[in-house]
This record gives sequence, C-alpha cells and structure tokens, in this order.
Amino acid sequence: MLIPHADRHRVVLMGESAGGNLVACASLMWRDRQPRGVTVAHQVLLSPCIPTRPLMPSRTDPARANGALLPAWLMEYFEIAYAGSSSVHGADTIVEELAEQPYFNPLAAQSLAGLPPITGVVGGAEVLRDEGVAYFEAAEKAGVDVAFREYEDGYHAFIIFPFGQSAAAWSFVRGRLRGSRVLELRGGAAASIGRRRVLSRVAVTALARPHRAQAVAFKDTLEEGLPGEALLGESSIYAVRVDSSSRALPSASRQSARRLVRTMGSKRAIFLGEHHPEPRDHQLQAALLTALLRRTTRRPLAVGLEAVQQRFQPALDDYLAGRLDEAGLVAATEWERRWYWSFAAYAPIFRICRTHGVTMLALDMDSEDKAKVELGGALEPAKRRQYVPDGDGFERFGSTRAFEEYVSYTLRPPFTLMRRAGQRMTASTDDARTISFPNFLTRQSLRDEAMASASAAWLAEHPQGLLLGLVGVNHVKFSCGVPARTARMLPGGLDAVASVLLNPTAASTFVDPFNLRLCDRAAVANEACLRNDIEVQNYVLQVPFAQRG
Repeated sequence: MLIPHADRHRVVLMGESAGGNLVACASLMWRDRQPRGVTVAHQVLLSPCIPTRPLMPSRTDPARANGALLPAWLMEYFEIAYAGSSSVHGADTIVEELAEQPYFNPLAAQSLAGLPPITGVVGGAEVLRDEGVAYFEAAEKAGVDVAFREYEDGYHAFIIFPFGQSAAAWSFVRGRLRGSRVLELRGGAAASIGRRRVLSRVAVTALARPHRAQAVAFKDTLEEGLPGEALLGESSIYAVRVDSSSRALPSASRQSARRLVRTMGSKRAIFLGEHHPEPRDHQLQAALLTALLRRTTRRPLAVGLEAVQQRFQPALDDYLAGRLDEAGLVAATEWERRWYWSFAAYAPIFRICRTHGVTMLALDMDSEDKAKVELGGALEPAKRRQYVPDGDGFERFGSTRAFEEYVSYTLRPPFTLMRRAGQRMTASTDDARTISFPNFLTRQSLRDEAMASASAAWLAEHPQGLLLGLVGVNHVKFSCGVPARTARMLPGGLDAVASVLLNPTAASTFVDPFNLRLCDRAAVANEACLRNDIEVQNYVLQVPFAQRG
C-alpha cells in the first residue's frame, strides 16, 4: 500500500533480515513485471536472508553459528517457517526446492541486471553475512548500482539496536539515499529517521515489551554510554506474579525504575540473567549497580561473576587493590580462553566496582572440574566440598518435583534443539567432545550449586550485605537455578532473593520454537505465541509445578 499523495515514482523498499529477502524479491518482481504507475527507485537491504543451497560458509562457521540474537539453529527454524512449512519433518526438501526459485532466492535468477540501486548492510559476525555479500557482489557484477558495507563485529540485526555500530550504519544508509535523491529531509525528518520509528527493546527485568524510547536513548554510543538513570528511565519494567492456584494464570504488571531499585535494595541477593554477548545487557547491569550504590550506601555490596572461575578470586582481589590493570586482569583470569565473550562489554562494571570499592566474587566452577564431569568422571572429595558444601541440601533439592519440572522445561529443550539442529554440546576441554544429557545436567547442577554456595558464603560473612549476581539467563529463569539454590542457604529463603531477566524475548521462556504458534486465539495459560508487537502474554511466566506449590 502506498501512502496517499506519495511520489509513486520514488518508492524506496527497505527491509531487515527476512524483510531484506522480501525487498530483494519484490524488487526483482518489479523489474520483471514493470507495473504501471510505480517505480522502485531504491532498495535497502539490512542483514538480508538470501536462502541459497548449499549453505554459505557463514551459516556453518562455529564462531557465527553460536552468535548473538540469531544462532544457526534458530535461523533454520525461521527459514522453515518462512518457506511455509508447519513441520520440521521434510522441511529441508521444501527449502531446497524453493531455493531454486528466484522469488524466494534472488540469487537463483538468470540475471540481476536492471534492478533498482541497492544499499546494503551486513554484520561481520552474523550467520547471514556471506549470503548478503554474495548477493550484493552478484548484483554489482550484473551492472546494478550497488553500495554496501560490512561492519566487522556486527551481529544479526545490530543496526536496529541503539548502540555500537548502529549509528554509523544508519549514517551510511541516509547518506546513500540522499545521494540517490530519493530522500528529502524537512524539519524534524532527520531525527525521525535517526530513531527509525522502530520499537526498540531497551528493556529490563522479569518481562519487557517493545518501548518507544526518546531520542536520548539512541544518542550515545556504547563507549560513551547512556547515563544509568536515563537508561533505566527508558526501559520497560515488569514484575511477574505467579499463580499457584488451579487456574495457573500468572500476571505481569508495569513498574517504575525507582520501584525496581527499591525492591532490589530490600533483598539479600539479586541475580541478573544476562545474554553473555549482548552489550545492552551489561549496560543495564552497570546502570542497576550504580542505582544500588546510590540507594544502599551503608550496606556492604558485592558483585558475583559467572564470567570468572573460582580459582581466579586472587586476581579479582588484586585488580580491586590496584595491583592489576584491566589488561593484567584479562591475562590473570585467562578470560579469552575460559569465557570467550568480550571483556570490553563487562569493563564498565569492573570499573564501577574498583572506583567504589565493591567486592567482586568469582562464582563459576573451574574449567578443569567441569571437564571431568562432562566426560563422566567424578570430582575429588575436596573439590566437591568446595562447590557443594551443603551436600544434603543439594541432594534434596535435586530430588524435588519442582526440579524435575524445571529440568524438563528449561534444560532439556535447548539441549534437544541443538542436537536437532546438528550442533554439538561440547565439553570444557580444548578438544571438543560431545556431552550426553545426563553429564550435561550434572554439570549444570554443579555449576548452579557452586555459584549459589559462593554467593551464600559471602552473604553469611556479611549479614547486612547485598549481592548482585551477574549470570546467564538460563541460570536464573524459573527459579530452580542459582536463585533458589542461594535462597535455600539463606535465613530469609525465597523472600530474600530476587531474579531479574535482562532484555528477554519470547525465545527466553518458551519450550520449542519449532512449535511456536501465532497469536490467533485467546491466551492459554503457560503458552507462548508469536506476534509482531511482542506483548507480555507472549512469554511463559511460570512452569507447571508452580500450580502445585
């Protein structure tokens, strides 16, 4: 549909991801059919999906296949859904057949000559990188006016998020459109395009929906950083209330940032569930830490880190005491070999702790011990006591119905999905080995218990203290990971602990993306569905055992 009074001979088509595929195919169809009265003057393809077969190398490159936002297994599901298949069975054949059709895979066209000018953007770290570049290069070779840029560290859809290289990418797109004389900027139009009229999730805590942020939320780069107070003010915050009745209809209510910080300040331990490679999650962690420092000036405060293994606690102490700089800390903790994710994203948190004298705790098991468990071995008694000082409590916790439901809902599905997608669950040794699910479960249980025990030990030593734990989202959601284990060891129990999910998506909580339905009927308890404007009902708020609690 064209806007009334729009210039129908200066139509610009712009799309991201699957939308990029739609734009490429629609532009090809426009060239082939030449509809009267409409001219596609330009096409903008942002991280486009060009579903070729065989797959391009970036689809199978391990560094990209496990990358942020769009891992290879999820891309496979989206491609199957895009092809119109309702089942994964036989879906590969359907995609392979469609990949020969130019209006599904434009690289299958006999010629790309005569297409409208193309402006392209791809991220160097995304699974779709190679197919986007291949399409741009093929169009350019066919004589099309093409300009594209690759942003080296960009993950999939990086351009729609208000930090990092996004501003540079949008500047390139705007400059290209101005140069093509298809974009006129009048009055406030430049600011509107800068904000992109995209509903962006700069979101925090238990649930979040897309939130239209003001210009300030997009103004600063990640390096400059949005002030913590402003960042929290631009975030969507929800509190979840589970329903233990037979109705099993949990609810979520909007909260202010001030109320969130006040609630957090009343607890003994708060665990922030992060997506490790996401800089925006670490921005929110830094903002919440800063807010807590302002509110809890008289309480001892500690930050617990899954990113640092327990054997490196002395290195954290040396950093806080000024005996190590950041480069020395990265080397002393063997960060790049043991954690993988960029230290730069975590650096602001480390600097806040050093500046304000906040204790930092190494929480995770050592890689050497994880590897033993992953390969079916047993820890030495002394090591096991280090990670599991409360052996009886650990055994009781793992034998509850709640934990069984948690395993079925939270741990087994991602393991199964990665197997289905052909990915390997690899061990912590340098030589990758496949892990069985029982060994995977044992590792996860020991890691959760180790992180909870280290947290509870510090809290026992500091009865008035407050601990902020920075751990992965799968260690936090639905309680039976680190938070509930920590609560088991505290006098206040679950009332003393809070869980917060940072920038969650529906994929953070539903069981199987291959079975995710559209939101085309009334809400169903504990069932997620998919829609373009992700609302709170698209999240699974509790698992079934809460009904029996």
